[in-house]
Order: sequence, then structure tokens, then C-alpha cells
Amino acid sequence: RLNGLDSTWQPLKEDNTVVFNNLVHGKYNLQFRKRAGFGFNNFITTEILLSVKPLFYQTIYFKAALVIILFLLVFLIVKLRYAYLVKRNKALEQEVEQRTIHLRSANHLKEKILMMVGHDLQSPLHFLGSLSESNYDALMSKEHEKAGLISQEMKNTTKKIYAFVDEFNLWARVQDERFNLKKTSFPLGTVLSELQLFFKEILELRGNKFAFTMSREFEVHTNRDLLKAVLRNLVDNANKHTRNGVINIDCSEDKNETCLIRVSDSGNGMSPEVLNRLKELISNRDGIVTIEPGSRLGYQFIIDFVARMGASVMIDSEKNKGTNVSIHGITAGISVPKMLQDH
Repeated sequence: RLNGLDSTWQPLKEDNTVVFNNLVHGKYNLQFRKRAGFGFNNFITTEILLSVKPLFYQTIYFKAALVIILFLLVFLIVKLRYAYLVKRNKALEQEVEQRTIHLRSANHLKEKILMMVGHDLQSPLHFLGSLSESNYDALMSKEHEKAGLISQEMKNTTKKIYAFVDEFNLWARVQDERFNLKKTSFPLGTVLSELQLFFKEILELRGNKFAFTMSREFEVHTNRDLLKAVLRNLVDNANKHTRNGVINIDCSEDKNETCLIRVSDSGNGMSPEVLNRLKELISNRDGIVTIEPGSRLGYQFIIDFVARMGASVMIDSEKNKGTNVSIHGITAGISVPKMLQDH
């Protein structure tokens, strides 16, 4: 029997062996006995001291190393967690700071624009009132041809006022954080056709022509209202500063499955001072921008709307040589090639 394991005597097998399993490390006393005669408890005994060494993972050194490794692991996890929380906290601080700057800029801009809207609407409304009086006098004098021309002017002025108010309302809504900027896929050509119809009579008053060219049929994926407002403002700005010229919208393939939309005119162009102010407005769109009465409010809409669509805008202009505005980054799916269209 093996003292330290159990107290049961085990008989030797035929090959004089005995097997003890599941020995833990430690000291044991291996005892042997055999009968010495016919008495009931007449035995001769002897014993051997045995020592079972522990396995490597049962040693004190292994356990100490395991404790150290666990401690280092916990320390590393704590350090990583702390670094993650510090990084996240800095990111949240930056986001809060950016949102604060954006909110301050938006509030500042809203105050300026509210004052400007009242100022800028005075002239077209006063002009509309004057046209109404002239139209009434023409009708009373039975000058029907003159009344028709005045009515046509009233119609165009009303359309422009409505477009301005509609775009201002859209701009005010997108400043709200709860505004859901819904993106859809639609043919770009339909938007350009709508713009052509909208500006047909307005452009004719200044002797301008509207044209758009497309290398392929583009189906863009973006917010339709914002894109249409951007293009409408660009065409309107081009019409204001062009007489007896051509306003062209060119659509071509850009990199990374996007399209490039370029609006150009043959008008008066911009002075270097005005162009630099607009470029500064583009580069500092998240900062506090000062908008003074008489400045180009339409470009504030354009820059803000383009940024919210995830695109970018570039302006190139020279005095008396026209203006070229490019919009990059509009996601587009391109269909089968077609002949270059010129509408």
C-alpha cells in the first residue's frame, strides 16, 4: 500500500507489479508485507520512502510567474482602457467645440441673413408693386401689348421671389440638427431640364441663352432639393452678371464614381477682391463668417448646400471674362454612353 494515497493493501500482479494512479506531488511511504507463518496477523513488512516531483505548472515559480503575468495583463488592460477613454474624451471635446463654433456661426449668420432678407426683398416687392400699377394703367388705357409685357415681367419677378424664399426656407431647415438629409437616386438630366424651363423667360429678358452638355446620362445619388437649389443659384448669379451671352452647365465623369458639374458664363466676371472673399468663405465654412448687406448671399447657400451634400466647390473667375464654378464629388451611377447632347 501507499501511505499518503490510501490505506488499502493492493495485491501484486503475476508480473510482481502494482499500479498507483493519480499521484499528486509530495512525499509517500510505499509499504510491502508478506506472511511469516500461519498466524492471523503474522506479517513481515518493509517500506520505501518515495518523493513525487511537481509538474512545471505546479511549481511555486510557475505560479509566481502566472500571478505576475496576470498583474501585467490587468495593468495593460487598464492602461489601454484609460488611453481609449482619454482619446474618446478629446474627440468629444473637439466635436463639442466644432458644434459650438458651427452653432455660433449659424446663429450669427441667421441674424445677418434675417436682416438681409428683409432688405433684399424690399426692392423686388417694390418693383412688383410698381409693375402692378403700370399694368393697371395699361389695362385702363387698353394698351394690351404693353400690359402683356408687364405681366410677363411680373411673372418672372414673382418666380424669382418664390425661388429665393424657397431656398431660404430650405437653408433654414438644414441648419436644424434634426433635419434628415435624405439622399435619392435620380437622372441629372431631369433637373437640368427643369432649370431650363424655369429660367427660359428670365434669361430671355437679358438676351442670355441656357445650354447644358452631358458626356453620358448620369444618375446621381444625393439630396435632390439641395442640388437643384445650388444649380438654380449658380444660374441666377450667372444671369445677373451676363447680358447677351451663354450660360452653360457641363456634366462629365470625375474620379471615384462621381461626376463633375461645371457652370460657366460669359459675363462680367468677378474682381480679385470678390473672388478672394468667396474663396475664404469656402475654406472657412465652419468658422464665423461675416455677411454684410450687399454681399453675394446666393453663394452662402451654394457653399453650405454643397458641403452638406458631401461635395466640394471651386470658383474661377476673371474680370470681364466670365465665371466658372465647379462642383466635385457628387456620387453618380453612369449608364450607357450616348451622343453629346446640347439642349
